[in-house]
Amino acid sequence: MAGQTGREDGMSEALRGMYARCREEINSRPLTAFYPLEKSRGRLMYNCPVCGSGSGPNHTGALRLSEPSGGTASWHCMCFANRCFGEKGTDTLGALRILYGGISEWKLFQKLNLHAFDADMAVSRSERPARKPDSDIRRQMAQWEECAARKADGARYLEARGLTAATLARFHIGFDPAHYFGSLGRSEPAVILPYPGRAYYAARSIREKAFDKPRTAEAGPEPLFETEPGVLGGDRPVVVVESQICAISVAQCGGAAIALGNTGSGRLLDALQETRPKQPLILCLDNDPQTDPEHPDKGPRAQAELAQALLERDIPFIEYNIAGEAKDPNEALARDPAGFRKALETAGREAARAAERRAAEQAEREEREVRQAELEREARRLDYAREAAGNAMETLSEEIDRATSQAAIPTGFADLDAMLDGGFYPGLYIIGAITSLGKTSFVLQIADALAAQGQDVLFFSLEMSRYELMAKSVSRLTYLLSRQRGLGQGLAKTTRGVLAGRRYAEYGERELALLDDAWRAYSDNAKHLWLIEGVGDVSVDQIRERVDRHIAMTDRVPVVIVDYLQILTPVDMRATDKQNTDRNVLALKRLSRDKALTVIGISSLNRENYQQPINLAAFKEAGSIEYGSDCLIGLQYDGMDYREGEADKVREKRIREMQQENENLARDGKPVMIQLKILKNRNGVRGSAAPFHYRPMFNQFEQLPRGFVPVNDNDPFKGLSTVKLKR
Repeated sequence: MAGQTGREDGMSEALRGMYARCREEINSRPLTAFYPLEKSRGRLMYNCPVCGSGSGPNHTGALRLSEPSGGTASWHCMCFANRCFGEKGTDTLGALRILYGGISEWKLFQKLNLHAFDADMAVSRSERPARKPDSDIRRQMAQWEECAARKADGARYLEARGLTAATLARFHIGFDPAHYFGSLGRSEPAVILPYPGRAYYAARSIREKAFDKPRTAEAGPEPLFETEPGVLGGDRPVVVVESQICAISVAQCGGAAIALGNTGSGRLLDALQETRPKQPLILCLDNDPQTDPEHPDKGPRAQAELAQALLERDIPFIEYNIAGEAKDPNEALARDPAGFRKALETAGREAARAAERRAAEQAEREEREVRQAELEREARRLDYAREAAGNAMETLSEEIDRATSQAAIPTGFADLDAMLDGGFYPGLYIIGAITSLGKTSFVLQIADALAAQGQDVLFFSLEMSRYELMAKSVSRLTYLLSRQRGLGQGLAKTTRGVLAGRRYAEYGERELALLDDAWRAYSDNAKHLWLIEGVGDVSVDQIRERVDRHIAMTDRVPVVIVDYLQILTPVDMRATDKQNTDRNVLALKRLSRDKALTVIGISSLNRENYQQPINLAAFKEAGSIEYGSDCLIGLQYDGMDYREGEADKVREKRIREMQQENENLARDGKPVMIQLKILKNRNGVRGSAAPFHYRPMFNQFEQLPRGFVPVNDNDPFKGLSTVKLKR
């Protein structure tokens, strides 16, 4: 068979031999050896598995097996309406390929697990034919064109379909008297339709509904069929049809066309990504309802899917049925050439009008966009002008009114309130000190005082548990209550003494009563205090979310305390500690501004400054605290400041001795002198200082009168007022 021989060009002798042995193995056996058939009436008669003939009540089979002739059996379906196996029937190989949906020989051999195929599997896989050069494919197409000139069968077929001799010559249409069709399992005379400008073709049987194309391994992937190369980007509207012969029919009448090759639109959509048509496409796929009863909506459905894909890609198109009542454009040409030409011209005019409408809509849309852009630009200009200070006086007045209604929040220390012009205002307050100097105890005491006033406080503790903090507050209260009752400090309890449950059995009645009173006092005072734990896993975003939640739940704006800044969750794991602290400080500043609330952050100091007086430089390596805070407060041991005329070595010795003495005092439960300094106050006075007594054993600070001079007395608090507790 000429077509089959062409198929095997480029195969090795071993591969061709394997194909021949597999064909012989199949055709030497009946179809029933490979495919189950239901026996029907009559000798060698079966129900047809394709059309179902023979499965009716009379069981009159239509599939007949002809006796082998020359070693090959022949299969015929007697149903003349369907001709499932062709007009003349087919051999076992052809029947199997039809039954398996037009499967290729290679896949069929593999599916049937043939002995010959298995024996030569390694050879066949390694020697599959390689892609042919374009020149070989073009030479083959030229030979088919020469054959068309010698044999009139192909010309008569195409002339019956309305194509002229000039069109056949223009498109170099060829003829193969014996082209192999895999779907039929045999060779048939066929017209060859070359793809203009491409080394590719489509074969169409002139007797059966069968089509063939080169294998991808030989000719590469199928290109888009264009009646002229580059027609998609041309100036004329392009008609989109299904088959190549329909596209050629459009070209014969002066149009430009593209053939999908089937109902799939993938190749066209791929081409449209690179080339956008200048004119709307004209969609005209086959009118299948009249010609394909089994799939009446195949063509319309494919056209609807293509139209949707074009809409999504904003590709201009119209839908116009140039085929009229015919099955497809080629049949319309064959029936009425003049009518088809007229329909094509009408479609072209409709496409031109659609292009005009689209251009007008585009111009109107662009004009609207320009007007909108001008309006937005003017709005931005006005907004920018309103940002000038002179235009913000009304806003300033509103801010003043708001500030009038928002009084300062007392800290619980009268002299500190005076230094801060009344207490805390919305903004970011940073309190820093060296390790173990009582930063957390100082701020916790302020938090308790705020809560006792009815001010909500959110205390984010990133080091201590909420129970440790609660125990520190109860310990302080036992000390204050003990002093109020004239009991000294012998009955007061440390934080450990509050938490260690096993010690309670050893406490006396007065100690237990003192603890009970401290518990009740704390319970009353701390109803507005929320202690929120976190061990390195609290971020500023989480703090903001908690603030939003608190406001939503209570309709009250809280004071926020963060203990401490340097162990907030890093914003960026790749950044340095200083960079992350900078970002967190600025984020807390934004929180205080956005929510108009007070944020108090506790900060560590540079270790290089542990022997130096507290100053702004002590915070520099800890982040941009100096610049981000509204108020910067430092705590230091009293006596850390420089003394006039004091030599460095003398100072170093004095500081060491002072720190050792303070450690001894703390260990013995005695107070330590602490100095508080206002290092920065954006909206107030800075540089002021105040003395405090700090009793580490009981986590208690007490502000001393300014100018206080410590004396060697067993009761340094003698004559001083104490904090009044709510009972």
